[in-house]
Order: sequence, then C-alpha cells, then structure tokens
Amino acid sequence: MVSTYDEALRVLSGPQREELRDVFFPWFSKLARQLGVDLKFLEDKHMREQLEARGQARLMVEERLQAQLDQMKAASREEGREEGREEGREEGREEGTRDLLRRMTARRFGADTARRLGALLAAIKDPERLSSVGDWIMDCTTGPELLDRLQNAD
Repeated sequence: MVSTYDEALRVLSGPQREELRDVFFPWFSKLARQLGVDLKFLEDKHMREQLEARGQARLMVEERLQAQLDQMKAASREEGREEGREEGREEGREEGTRDLLRRMTARRFGADTARRLGALLAAIKDPERLSSVGDWIMDCTTGPELLDRLQNAD
C-alpha cells in the first residue's frame, strides 16, 4: 500500500492535479480503513498538504500500515495459541474418555479385554463413537462380544 501511495503522490503532484488529489486521497483513506488502517488524516486537505510539505505524509502512512501489520501478526499468533490450547483440551477430554472406557472394561470384563480394547480405542477420533463404546460396555455380556462389536462397527 505504501508503494501505491508513493506512486499516487508522483502521479498526482503538481497544481494541475489538485482536484484529482481531493478525490483520490479520501478514497484511499476509506480503502485503508476497510483494511483496518486509520489514514483519516488523508481526507483533511489542509493537514495532508502540511504533512506533504514537511515530507511526513509517507512516513505516517508507513507507520500506520506497520502498526496494523504488527497488530494483525499478534492477533494471528494469539489465535494460533488459542486453537492449540483448544486442541489440547479436546485431546485431553478424548484421552480421559478412553481411560474411563478402559477402566470400565477392566472392571466388567477383566484386564486382558481392557488392554485389547485400549489398542482399538487409540484409533478412534470421533467423540460420538467413543460414547457408543461406553454404551456397548453396558450392553455386551462378554468381553469378546464387546471387542467384536467394536472391530466390526463402521
């Protein structure tokens, strides 16, 4: 966007292009606002002329664009961290469910069935399917029946 601004200054310079500048800069400012960058000062002709005369207009545009970019990067990093935390919580819940299902199976059908069930549960990622296994533990009358049901359920 800075190079666009530089190019605009070059093309729009000179007194014969004053009307065009008066149209372009407010439009450019509104475009920047849609992208989250406050360049409203460009809409004020007097302020813009003062900044341009002191050679500060480009610097202000650059600073505001950089600040917005930094803010977007920080927000993106935070969003990534939050997604990671949520994934970790979900994985923790799923692992807790698997552990509970193994313990229930060990209590009902013995340690060997629970161990074999644990290997099958590791491949299940769907929380609803894990919940179904809990129902099957209650519905099945033997360990082999439970394991067969889990292996053949798709």
